Amino acid sequence: MKYEGTRSKATGGVALVPLMDVSVALICGVVASDRLVWSGIQLLRVWIVWLIADIIFGLIFAQWRILKGIDLQEALEGIEGDSPVLFPYAVSGSPGARLARATDEIVLQWGDVVWPLAGRAALTAILGAALALAMATFLGRKILAIVALGLMFGVILIVVCGERETLSRWLCLLQVSVAWLLGARALGPLAMPTVGLALLMGLGAYAREGLDTGGQRGFFGLLWITNWSFILILLVSQQPALAMAIVIASLAEAMSRGGQFLGTGSSPLCNAPWFASALTVALAVTRW
Repeated sequence: MKYEGTRSKATGGVALVPLMDVSVALICGVVASDRLVWSGIQLLRVWIVWLIADIIFGLIFAQWRILKGIDLQEALEGIEGDSPVLFPYAVSGSPGARLARATDEIVLQWGDVVWPLAGRAALTAILGAALALAMATFLGRKILAIVALGLMFGVILIVVCGERETLSRWLCLLQVSVAWLLGARALGPLAMPTVGLALLMGLGAYAREGLDTGGQRGFFGLLWITNWSFILILLVSQQPALAMAIVIASLAEAMSRGGQFLGTGSSPLCNAPWFASALTVALAVTRW
């Protein structure tokens, strides 16, 4: 699972592509709503929430990962340059001179360090957030609330997470969960089971991102927990046949990822059983 996007060597920017995990989560949310009718309006709503959850959120989160990897404090140490600001007749040590010196530092820091390193990424993230909120406004207050809360939690994660890799895993969880919720809310009201399944899907994305970036066995255990949670949900809802299907899918995923701990890597298709499990649970929700 790749959440970094593809970098352009010419510009240093990020060229985003649709993420399978996010798209599948959104489809699961649409299926779980049990309200899909093949009409132009509904398909348009689903397409718009897909753009928000996958493309625009992917763009914003990619910029946040870039910003998290920048050490501005180290870059700002020892910065020197000519004074672009000068107050005529300001006596050394006077308030005017001190103001000019402080303004010099801000101008130099912004022009020589902050903007080249972080300015474009920050501006792109801000414009992307504004676009996501504007698009969500046309879909209703509930959609707007989900998008706004997703962005708010993302900002909190930037502050709380100490390392870029940790931030990347949590952003995976957030984006996949938001995608499921947007898919479900695009066509109907949200139910508590749908919210819980969205969080489980996000935890699965968190675990797989940890495994795909060379994580420890703890991520493999978390993935198993999410799989068995799906199984228990189906057993409690008296759907043993679907539960058995997820057991088979879980074993297939475990075998496909087994080489990861033997140093042979994982198959590019190792996430397919997980996607099948999520779609199975989404279909089961419609029978509850």
